[in-house]
This record gives sequence, C-alpha cells and structure tokens, in this order.
Amino acid sequence: MPNVVPAREAWAPRHPEAWTLEGAFHADFAAAAGDPERLVALARPVHPGLWALPVLDPTWCAHHRSEVAAYRAWAARAGVAVVAPNSMNRYGLVLDSVVDGDALTPCLLDLAPLRAALTPLTARLFPEVGGGALDSHHGFVVSYAMDGDRDLSFHADDAEVTLNLCLGGGFEGGELWFEGRRCFAHHDDAARPGEPFAWAHEPGVALLHAGAHRHGARPIRKGGRENLILWMRAGGLRDASDPALGFDGCPPWCGARSPVGALPR
Repeated sequence: MPNVVPAREAWAPRHPEAWTLEGAFHADFAAAAGDPERLVALARPVHPGLWALPVLDPTWCAHHRSEVAAYRAWAARAGVAVVAPNSMNRYGLVLDSVVDGDALTPCLLDLAPLRAALTPLTARLFPEVGGGALDSHHGFVVSYAMDGDRDLSFHADDAEVTLNLCLGGGFEGGELWFEGRRCFAHHDDAARPGEPFAWAHEPGVALLHAGAHRHGARPIRKGGRENLILWMRAGGLRDASDPALGFDGCPPWCGARSPVGALPR
C-alpha cells in the first residue's frame, strides 16, 4: 500500500510559485476582483447559463501544468498515493477539498482565495442555485490524453457552481458539450431545443456554469490537455435541504419546466 504524505514537503518543485495563487490571477480578473459590476462585465455569455472569462495568468497555468505532471511522476517513483480527482477521472490530481471548514485531503494548492474572488460574480450569475452562499469546494486537475482518459461521459457535477479552466497543452478535440440544467429528478431527461451546446477550450479561459448543467467531454483527437476544475458548494443550503438546490423536488431553474431563454444572462 503506498504511503500518503501530507502535501509536497518531500519533494522540490521547479516552479514553487505555481503552488500558490499569490500573483496567479489574470491581470483583467485581478483588476475586477471585489467589484461585482466589473466582474459581470468581464464575464462573456457564450450560451444561456454559461459564461467565459480569463481568471488565471497563462504563464502560471503553464507552470502549474508542468508541476502537476512532475508531482505525479515523483509520487509514482516514491510510492506515494495520489488522490484521484473523482470517480469519473482516472488521471489528474486533487488540489484542495474543503467541506464545513475541514480539509478532506492533503492541500497541495489552497483554492479558497479563488472561490472567494469568484463569489461576487457567482452571486450575480447564479443566485437561483445558491451562487451567493458558496462556502466549500472541491478543486482538482484533470488530464486527458490519447493513452489515458480521452473523454468524459454525460453527468452533472456535485457542485452548485463549477469553474472549468483550461490550463493548456497541445491538443485537438475534447470540447465540452452541454444539454441543459436539470434537477436530480430530471437528470436523465432529453435535451430541449436550444439547450445542446459545445464549447471549445481556450487555454487560460475559464467556463462558469451551474453544477446541475449536464455536460460531458468529447474525445481528444490529438495531444493532451489539463483543466483545473473547482466545484463550489453551498454547504449551508445543503445542510438545510434548501429546495432551490433541486435535490428533492423540481425547482424553477430546472429545464424540464422552464424555457431556455428564462435563464439569466
């Protein structure tokens, strides 16, 4: 059984700055941070319920991508267990997972500042699913390659709001495809006209969407890519079994009962 180390103490990163968010934000995002109006102006609506915006500096993204690969290689040589991102992704790395203020895994990169910086925006874009009450998160990197995970099947995230940011890598294909927001009861319903949408990843650009916005990833056709994913959760609303989250009953935001055009833009 591999040993589990508390974090990165046993190895020496080549780019230590890639393991902290200090100075990691894209200049445009950093300038808008804390100002809801400027953040909303920065976010680009690409489809109902989907917004794209620059969040992390491209150089930081490249360094972090190489650091994750180096860390995984070191862990394999040292017999150190690497926590898989989730039940669907075999390749990648959990960076930071916090529930009720407690870390569930060793923290490799503190992502709380990123969640805090995004909350003024998520409160404006996703109020109906608890975007203003995000208090915990699960953050990880996923890797796609021709000899690894090539695609990702249809699913919804265990999150109220998700940030999906492409760290880069030379690749072709791998687009995200979406089929509308649904509550738990209607997860398997067919998409309605106007709901299907495909997003081609842009290195350094993040896509924000409700966790209940069903999606998947098309197969990589060449090369590989890495994405930083942040599942942001409203733990207080979950504990209170708030009906707005759609775990029990069908809320107004569910596409099974509301037209696509009714989503905020």
